[in-house]
Amino acid sequence: MSYQRLRYRAESAVAERISGLLESCGAMAVTIENAGEDAFYEAALPQAPAWQNLFVTGLFTDSHAVASVVDTVRQELGREIEHRIDGLEDRDWERAWLVNFRPVEVGAGLWVCPGQEPPPDPLATNIFIDPGLAFGSGTHETTALCLSWLAQAELAGHRVCDYGCGSGILAVAALKLGAGFAWGVDVDPLALTASTANAERNGVAARYRACRPDQLGPDLQANLVLANILAEVIVELSDQLSAMVTPGGHLLLTGILNAQQDRVAARFSGSFELQRRYKGDWCLLIGIKR
Repeated sequence: MSYQRLRYRAESAVAERISGLLESCGAMAVTIENAGEDAFYEAALPQAPAWQNLFVTGLFTDSHAVASVVDTVRQELGREIEHRIDGLEDRDWERAWLVNFRPVEVGAGLWVCPGQEPPPDPLATNIFIDPGLAFGSGTHETTALCLSWLAQAELAGHRVCDYGCGSGILAVAALKLGAGFAWGVDVDPLALTASTANAERNGVAARYRACRPDQLGPDLQANLVLANILAEVIVELSDQLSAMVTPGGHLLLTGILNAQQDRVAARFSGSFELQRRYKGDWCLLIGIKR
């Protein structure tokens, strides 16, 4: 089966309205993405990115009268919005990432491998990941920064909280590197499903629990808390994230652009000794709780 894709480029003020119109006109799926140069990546946490320009894309069946959808949007908004219509061949989009995903060494003796790919080094610590529709295959700079740190850390018996777990790659890596137990926290059901499946795939499901933020106990304490989310969300959650870390424990924060690092660091410098690592445009803040 083939599909039609109707994509609008619009300012943020009207993007949600276009999204609603596409849904009401029978779109099978609607997505909103950044169309500007302000870097951001997808994260399954309740934060509306402050993007100025957006792509709003509706997916329709090949037989759908997409021209009438364009007319409806124009009439409802009272003006023409930049758009294009193109065709899309049917394929297994959830599996398409596997075409270009190959095993990669993300730290000394630590490899990330596609779910069905034989590891290059069977004696290494190999993480088998299938992200599904959740963020986290190990290729993004922020994930790679965290994995590189985990590869050299002493984690034996540690309690770990991966806040904004996505695929669960960081929690799974920590468990395979010796951590005793890990919580994967996310608001997206897809992330909870994917991370649980990845824990099972890696043989660590008995030591892993996926849950929503409201299911965490108020007094949860962890030796290591990781948050690979968004800088704005980290700032909002600073008190909660800080409180989770045991004295002497570590806090890893990323999803932070280099230009955002000082503002984020200022929220944690009172309770943590901070170090910084960089990869491309991204910063990893590493805190040791006083």
